Amino acid sequence: MKRFLFSLLALAMLSTFVAAQSRLTADGYLQLDGKKRFILGTYHNPMDAQELKHLAQHGINLVHSPATAKDLDLLRASGLYGWINTGSALDFGQDAGNREQTLRNMIESFKSHPALAVWEAPDEALWNITWETKYQDYFKKPWTDRQLDSLYAWHETSVDNLVKGFEKGVKLVRQLDPSRPIWFNHAPRNTQNHLKKFSALADIAGCDIYPVAVGQTGHSDLQIVTRSCVGDYTDLMQSAAPGKPVWMVLQAFSW
Repeated sequence: MKRFLFSLLALAMLSTFVAAQSRLTADGYLQLDGKKRFILGTYHNPMDAQELKHLAQHGINLVHSPATAKDLDLLRASGLYGWINTGSALDFGQDAGNREQTLRNMIESFKSHPALAVWEAPDEALWNITWETKYQDYFKKPWTDRQLDSLYAWHETSVDNLVKGFEKGVKLVRQLDPSRPIWFNHAPRNTQNHLKKFSALADIAGCDIYPVAVGQTGHSDLQIVTRSCVGDYTDLMQSAAPGKPVWMVLQAFSW
Protein backbone atom coordinates (compact mmCIF):
# COMPACT_ATOMS: atom_id res chain seq x y z
CA MET A 1 0.00 0.00 0.00
CA LYS A 2 1.30 3.43 -0.80
CA ARG A 3 1.99 5.39 2.39
CA PHE A 4 2.45 8.94 1.31
CA LEU A 5 0.44 12.09 1.04
CA PHE A 6 -0.18 14.26 -1.92
CA SER A 7 -1.27 17.82 -2.53
CA LEU A 8 -3.76 18.23 -5.33
CA LEU A 9 -4.06 21.42 -7.32
CA ALA A 10 -7.83 21.42 -6.95
CA LEU A 11 -10.63 22.43 -4.60
CA ALA A 12 -13.42 20.19 -3.37
CA MET A 13 -16.33 19.63 -1.01
CA LEU A 14 -18.78 16.77 -0.67
CA SER A 15 -22.27 16.84 0.83
CA THR A 16 -22.89 14.46 3.70
CA PHE A 17 -26.59 14.22 2.95
CA VAL A 18 -27.07 13.62 -0.77
CA ALA A 19 -25.14 12.00 -3.59
CA ALA A 20 -22.17 14.15 -4.47
CA GLN A 21 -22.56 16.26 -7.62
CA SER A 22 -18.97 16.31 -8.82
CA ARG A 23 -17.65 18.31 -11.75
CA LEU A 24 -14.72 20.40 -12.90
CA THR A 25 -15.27 24.12 -13.25
CA ALA A 26 -14.17 26.12 -16.27
CA ASP A 27 -11.08 27.29 -14.38
CA GLY A 28 -10.04 23.75 -13.49
CA TYR A 29 -11.28 23.39 -9.93
CA LEU A 30 -13.14 20.39 -8.60
CA GLN A 31 -16.61 21.46 -7.50
CA LEU A 32 -18.76 19.19 -5.41
CA ASP A 33 -22.31 20.07 -4.44
CA GLY A 34 -21.66 23.66 -5.49
CA LYS A 35 -18.72 24.21 -3.14
CA LYS A 36 -14.95 24.29 -3.54
CA ARG A 37 -12.30 23.20 -1.09
CA PHE A 38 -8.54 22.77 -1.33
CA ILE A 39 -7.67 19.07 -1.43
CA LEU A 40 -5.03 17.33 0.65
CA GLY A 41 -5.14 13.62 -0.01
CA THR A 42 -3.49 10.36 0.89
CA TYR A 43 -3.14 7.00 -0.79
CA HIS A 44 -2.79 5.45 2.66
CA ASN A 45 -6.18 4.40 3.99
CA PRO A 46 -5.96 3.04 7.57
CA MET A 47 -9.56 1.73 7.32
CA ASP A 48 -10.04 2.59 10.96
CA ALA A 49 -12.59 5.18 12.09
CA GLN A 50 -10.38 6.74 14.76
CA GLU A 51 -7.37 7.04 12.48
CA LEU A 52 -9.46 8.40 9.62
CA LYS A 53 -10.93 11.06 11.89
CA HIS A 54 -7.37 11.87 12.97
CA LEU A 55 -6.48 12.47 9.31
CA ALA A 56 -9.52 14.70 8.86
CA GLN A 57 -8.67 16.71 11.97
CA HIS A 58 -5.24 17.44 10.52
CA GLY A 59 -6.38 18.71 7.15
CA ILE A 60 -6.65 15.58 5.02
CA ASN A 61 -9.93 15.47 3.12
CA LEU A 62 -9.51 12.95 0.27
CA VAL A 63 -8.49 9.30 0.73
CA HIS A 64 -8.09 6.39 -1.66
CA SER A 65 -10.95 3.96 -1.15
CA PRO A 66 -11.44 0.33 -2.10
CA ALA A 67 -14.47 -0.19 -4.30
CA THR A 68 -16.86 -1.10 -1.47
CA ALA A 69 -19.80 0.75 0.04
CA LYS A 70 -18.51 -0.11 3.50
CA ASP A 71 -15.25 1.76 2.93
CA LEU A 72 -16.96 4.75 1.37
CA ASP A 73 -19.43 4.85 4.27
CA LEU A 74 -16.52 4.86 6.71
CA LEU A 75 -14.90 7.78 4.91
CA ARG A 76 -18.16 9.70 4.95
CA ALA A 77 -18.66 9.06 8.66
CA SER A 78 -15.13 10.29 9.31
CA GLY A 79 -15.67 13.55 7.46
CA LEU A 80 -13.57 12.44 4.50
CA TYR A 81 -14.15 11.82 0.83
CA GLY A 82 -12.69 9.24 -1.48
CA TRP A 83 -11.63 8.24 -4.93
CA ILE A 84 -11.83 4.79 -6.49
CA ASN A 85 -9.28 3.32 -8.87
CA THR A 86 -10.95 1.46 -11.73
CA GLY A 87 -8.00 -0.88 -12.21
CA SER A 88 -7.65 -2.83 -15.45
CA ALA A 89 -11.43 -2.72 -15.96
CA LEU A 90 -10.95 0.63 -17.71
CA ASP A 91 -8.90 -0.99 -20.48
CA PHE A 92 -11.15 -2.68 -23.04
CA GLY A 93 -8.15 -3.65 -25.16
CA GLN A 94 -8.19 -7.12 -23.59
CA ASP A 95 -11.05 -9.28 -22.34
CA ALA A 96 -13.41 -6.48 -23.36
CA GLY A 97 -16.68 -8.21 -22.49
CA ASN A 98 -15.79 -9.09 -18.92
CA ARG A 99 -14.04 -5.79 -18.28
CA GLU A 100 -16.97 -3.80 -19.60
CA GLN A 101 -19.32 -5.63 -17.25
CA THR A 102 -16.93 -5.16 -14.32
CA LEU A 103 -16.60 -1.46 -15.01
CA ARG A 104 -20.32 -1.01 -15.54
CA ASN A 105 -21.08 -2.72 -12.22
CA MET A 106 -18.49 -0.56 -10.45
CA ILE A 107 -19.78 2.75 -11.80
CA GLU A 108 -23.44 1.89 -11.22
CA SER A 109 -22.70 0.71 -7.66
CA PHE A 110 -20.88 3.82 -6.46
CA LYS A 111 -21.70 6.78 -8.70
CA SER A 112 -24.42 7.96 -6.32
CA HIS A 113 -22.41 7.59 -3.12
CA PRO A 114 -21.98 10.93 -1.30
CA ALA A 115 -18.34 10.20 -0.41
CA LEU A 116 -17.13 9.56 -3.96
CA ALA A 117 -15.30 12.46 -5.59
CA VAL A 118 -13.21 11.09 -8.46
CA TRP A 119 -12.54 8.01 -10.57
CA GLU A 120 -8.89 7.12 -11.06
CA ALA A 121 -7.47 5.27 -14.06
CA PRO A 122 -5.02 2.41 -13.40
CA ASP A 123 -2.04 3.81 -11.54
CA GLU A 124 1.00 4.58 -13.73
CA ALA A 125 -0.55 2.62 -16.60
CA LEU A 126 1.67 4.14 -19.29
CA TRP A 127 4.88 3.38 -17.40
CA ASN A 128 3.79 -0.15 -16.56
CA ILE A 129 3.65 -1.06 -20.26
CA THR A 130 7.42 -1.22 -20.32
CA TRP A 131 8.34 -1.75 -16.69
CA GLU A 132 6.49 -5.03 -16.38
CA THR A 133 7.86 -6.44 -19.61
CA LYS A 134 10.78 -5.06 -21.59
CA TYR A 135 12.25 -2.21 -19.55
CA GLN A 136 13.98 -4.20 -16.84
CA ASP A 137 15.69 -6.35 -19.48
CA TYR A 138 16.93 -3.22 -21.25
CA PHE A 139 19.70 -2.72 -18.69
CA LYS A 140 20.62 -6.38 -18.29
CA LYS A 141 22.10 -7.07 -21.72
CA PRO A 142 23.55 -5.28 -24.73
CA TRP A 143 21.11 -4.51 -27.54
CA THR A 144 21.88 -4.29 -31.24
CA ASP A 145 20.48 -1.44 -33.30
CA ARG A 146 18.02 -3.82 -34.92
CA GLN A 147 16.84 -5.06 -31.51
CA LEU A 148 16.42 -1.49 -30.30
CA ASP A 149 14.40 -0.57 -33.39
CA SER A 150 12.17 -3.56 -32.73
CA LEU A 151 11.81 -2.57 -29.08
CA TYR A 152 10.82 0.99 -29.95
CA ALA A 153 8.28 -0.22 -32.52
CA TRP A 154 6.81 -2.64 -29.99
CA HIS A 155 6.55 0.14 -27.44
CA GLU A 156 4.76 2.52 -29.80
CA THR A 157 2.27 -0.17 -30.73
CA SER A 158 1.68 -1.06 -27.08
CA VAL A 159 1.07 2.59 -26.16
CA ASP A 160 -1.42 3.06 -28.99
CA ASN A 161 -3.25 -0.16 -28.11
CA LEU A 162 -3.57 0.91 -24.47
CA VAL A 163 -4.89 4.32 -25.50
CA LYS A 164 -7.53 2.65 -27.68
CA GLY A 165 -8.52 0.34 -24.84
CA PHE A 166 -8.84 3.25 -22.43
CA GLU A 167 -10.84 5.30 -24.93
CA LYS A 168 -13.62 2.72 -24.80
CA GLY A 169 -13.52 2.41 -21.02
CA VAL A 170 -13.50 6.17 -20.48
CA LYS A 171 -16.44 6.52 -22.86
CA LEU A 172 -18.48 4.10 -20.74
CA VAL A 173 -17.59 5.88 -17.49
CA ARG A 174 -18.74 9.18 -18.96
CA GLN A 175 -21.95 7.65 -20.24
CA LEU A 176 -22.83 6.28 -16.81
CA ASP A 177 -21.39 9.10 -14.68
CA PRO A 178 -21.11 12.11 -16.98
CA SER A 179 -19.87 14.81 -14.62
CA ARG A 180 -17.54 13.07 -12.15
CA PRO A 181 -13.95 13.54 -13.38
CA ILE A 182 -11.40 10.87 -14.29
CA TRP A 183 -7.84 11.28 -13.02
CA PHE A 184 -4.77 9.76 -14.71
CA ASN A 185 -1.78 9.53 -12.37
CA HIS A 186 1.51 8.84 -14.17
CA ALA A 187 4.94 7.76 -13.06
CA PRO A 188 7.70 10.39 -13.34
CA ARG A 189 8.76 8.81 -16.63
CA ASN A 190 7.43 8.64 -20.19
CA THR A 191 7.74 11.02 -23.13
CA GLN A 192 5.63 14.11 -23.58
CA ASN A 193 4.14 12.71 -26.80
CA HIS A 194 2.99 9.56 -25.02
CA LEU A 195 1.67 11.53 -22.06
CA LYS A 196 -0.38 13.72 -24.39
CA LYS A 197 -2.22 10.69 -25.75
CA PHE A 198 -3.38 9.68 -22.28
CA SER A 199 -3.99 13.23 -21.11
CA ALA A 200 -6.41 13.69 -23.98
CA LEU A 201 -8.60 11.05 -22.28
CA ALA A 202 -8.19 12.45 -18.77
CA ASP A 203 -10.12 15.19 -17.02
CA ILE A 204 -7.25 15.56 -14.55
CA ALA A 205 -3.59 14.68 -15.21
CA GLY A 206 -0.59 14.39 -12.94
CA CYS A 207 2.23 12.24 -11.66
CA ASP A 208 3.99 11.06 -8.52
CA ILE A 209 7.57 12.16 -7.92
CA TYR A 210 9.65 11.34 -4.81
CA PRO A 211 13.04 13.04 -5.07
CA VAL A 212 14.15 12.83 -1.44
CA ALA A 213 16.28 9.73 -1.07
CA VAL A 214 19.11 8.40 1.06
CA GLY A 215 21.71 6.18 -0.55
CA GLN A 216 20.18 6.31 -4.02
CA THR A 217 19.75 8.76 -6.86
CA GLY A 218 16.10 9.56 -6.24
CA HIS A 219 12.97 8.97 -8.25
CA SER A 220 13.50 11.35 -11.17
CA ASP A 221 14.65 10.49 -14.68
CA LEU A 222 15.25 14.17 -15.45
CA GLN A 223 18.72 15.67 -15.16
CA ILE A 224 17.48 17.50 -12.07
CA VAL A 225 17.06 14.98 -9.25
CA THR A 226 16.74 17.38 -6.31
CA ARG A 227 13.44 18.49 -4.78
CA SER A 228 13.02 21.17 -7.43
CA CYS A 229 12.28 18.46 -10.00
CA VAL A 230 8.74 18.40 -8.59
CA GLY A 231 8.21 21.72 -10.33
CA ASP A 232 9.75 20.41 -13.53
CA TYR A 233 7.39 17.44 -13.55
CA THR A 234 4.46 19.75 -12.86
CA ASP A 235 5.46 21.76 -15.92
CA LEU A 236 5.73 18.55 -17.94
CA MET A 237 2.26 17.43 -16.90
CA GLN A 238 0.79 20.84 -17.69
CA SER A 239 2.38 20.87 -21.13
CA ALA A 240 1.09 17.34 -21.78
CA ALA A 241 -2.43 18.27 -20.66
CA PRO A 242 -2.89 21.92 -21.64
CA GLY A 243 -5.84 23.60 -19.99
CA LYS A 244 -6.51 20.70 -17.62
CA PRO A 245 -5.99 20.49 -13.86
CA VAL A 246 -2.77 18.84 -12.70
CA TRP A 247 -2.74 16.87 -9.45
CA MET A 248 0.75 16.08 -8.20
CA VAL A 249 1.43 13.24 -5.76
CA LEU A 250 4.13 14.45 -3.40
CA GLN A 251 6.58 12.48 -1.29
CA ALA A 252 5.78 12.17 2.42
CA PHE A 253 7.66 9.00 3.31
CA SER A 254 11.22 7.75 3.70
CA TRP A 255 12.80 5.51 1.08
